[in-house]
Amino acid sequence: MASVEVIIVNYRSTQLAIACLESLERIRNEADQLHVSLVENSSPDDSLARLRSAIAERGWQDWVEIMPSARNGGFAYGNNFALRKVLHRESKPDFIWLLNPDTLVHPGALRSLEGYLDFHRDVGIVGSHLEWPNGEYPTSVFRFFSILGELERGVSFGPVSRLLERYRLVPVQPKEDSFADWVPGASMLIRTTTFEAIGLLDESYFMYFEETDFCLRARRAGIRCGFAIGSRVVHLEGQSSGIRQEKEQRAKRLPQYWFDSRQRYFRKNYGRGYAIAVDLVWSMGYVAKTMKRTMAGQPNYDPPGLLRDTLASTFRRLSK
Repeated sequence: MASVEVIIVNYRSTQLAIACLESLERIRNEADQLHVSLVENSSPDDSLARLRSAIAERGWQDWVEIMPSARNGGFAYGNNFALRKVLHRESKPDFIWLLNPDTLVHPGALRSLEGYLDFHRDVGIVGSHLEWPNGEYPTSVFRFFSILGELERGVSFGPVSRLLERYRLVPVQPKEDSFADWVPGASMLIRTTTFEAIGLLDESYFMYFEETDFCLRARRAGIRCGFAIGSRVVHLEGQSSGIRQEKEQRAKRLPQYWFDSRQRYFRKNYGRGYAIAVDLVWSMGYVAKTMKRTMAGQPNYDPPGLLRDTLASTFRRLSK
């Protein structure tokens, strides 16, 4: 076992954050030392007072430290707010666990993550096996985004998907420990040395794509990413961000910061031309999928205005 610093960024999700801390309390014995840095990311309500009250009432002061932030700079900003303090301590933790406030940790989850990193010395980031409250498993392992992968994602049609299988963003989910290109930021255990090697999260992303960017930077530095199937973590997906899609229900319209983050990822890592080409290729595929779906009389569960918003974001960037 090792020393672990857990970082949770709260923004208007106080009850969820408290429930997450309660689940962590039950697994504190899975680390030699487990400490939580709870960032209150300037919620415009009484979240800070309620969190302080909950910590005091439950006697968590010895292992949970609340860190009020002066502004809501997003997910990466909130995590970095705590990371800077943690990494400047004289005694640094062995691992840093980025954990969403809308998660509940099962017993054994941390032990599985630690065991994976102990066994795979070339891996610096490992993600958990996420599950929904109903016991179903969402996607926990991803490939890096690519132009052919976005074509497949846009078309999402049998023959094309089979042809582009090796480029699909979402591969067949593994049934055992495995490697991954990137894993969701809802639950990521990261070696402290990984941050020392490649730096903090990129705060240019307000929310979304920052964990993908971080894993890509790690890969380019020779640091691998993994997936520990025994680390079960319930993810109340979208509860902290407000973006959630129920099964067989139409998703909500995506916020502008999602499109901004997507554009940022491609432009930063592959260049302006590639970013534009990705959107155009995805759009052509999406038009083909929409026509097929319409002719077949199939329902549309995609977010409203998805094509329009994607193209608007592309042309807005072109004009700058």
